[in-house]
Amino acid sequence: MVILDVTVINVAVPVIGRELSASLTGIQWITDGYTLVFAGFLLTGGALGDRLGNRRVFCSGVAVFTVSSAACALAPSTPFLVAARLVEGLGAALIVPG
Repeated sequence: MVILDVTVINVAVPVIGRELSASLTGIQWITDGYTLVFAGFLLTGGALGDRLGNRRVFCSGVAVFTVSSAACALAPSTPFLVAARLVEGLGAALIVPG
């Protein structure tokens, strides 16, 4: 689910750029923002799993990831999509260590 999200966005970039009239900078943030937050919070997700329990952190990550994925699907603008992708990366960082 986490890795598929990176692949799907790369395939959909032309359509997203056209539908949202996104600039090149916006498209870069849409594609790279997820990976940036995911990589940045991956160790934090593991530490939270050690302290709070892997199951609890994993389930929280799935909830954050699911809600932000829905927000991405319903995004009306590029900034909204970027913000949703950043939160989605945070959810992914909570899922993977668990």
